[in-house]
Amino acid sequence: MLRYLKMKRKKTSSLAKVCLSSSNKTAFMIQFFLDSDKPLTQKSYNEIINELNISSLRCSSCGFLGDCTRHSYYKRNIVTDGDGKIPIKVLRVQCGQCNVTHAILPTSIVPYSQILLGDHLEIIRLYENGISPHQIKPANPEIDVWSIVYIIKQYLVHWQQRLKSYKINLCSSLTELTTSCFKHHNRQFMQIKRTPNSLFIPPT
Repeated sequence: MLRYLKMKRKKTSSLAKVCLSSSNKTAFMIQFFLDSDKPLTQKSYNEIINELNISSLRCSSCGFLGDCTRHSYYKRNIVTDGDGKIPIKVLRVQCGQCNVTHAILPTSIVPYSQILLGDHLEIIRLYENGISPHQIKPANPEIDVWSIVYIIKQYLVHWQQRLKSYKINLCSSLTELTTSCFKHHNRQFMQIKRTPNSLFIPPT
């Protein structure tokens, strides 16, 4: 009986390691710039993805260049001005060297948030200019006061001091802000979770 319990415990432990390894292999992202004049829609996302040279992507896990292929899609929601909450079908690519998958996201998306980067930045700028969270009225009317309070709280806890230490200016353009945050912190601005992320800049 004791031998059986030891074997069962060993088997369960091994299974847990396999499950953990499997989940870790999907927790990566690659972000790309989307033309700021284009609102984020499924159509604009698909247009960029279809033009994107998948083989030119570098794996965020093993660093290998040129062995990523299309893997699958998943759905995530974003809060838009006018259409409310809409779904976007996001592509995952897989590295042929280490089998890690990466979500391919435009930089207008803040990872793990339904509120877009431009709206985050507008709310934070208004707060830094002295406007109370409950008095902030963002241009996107779909964003409620509780989302505003949450964004400001996350900014104060995770990003305010980082921006000061890296000397990143909130008045910068979205492109400059994104580039600086990836350069100094390897994350998109207002990304809270430490999921590995990288910025894709097409070769010239």
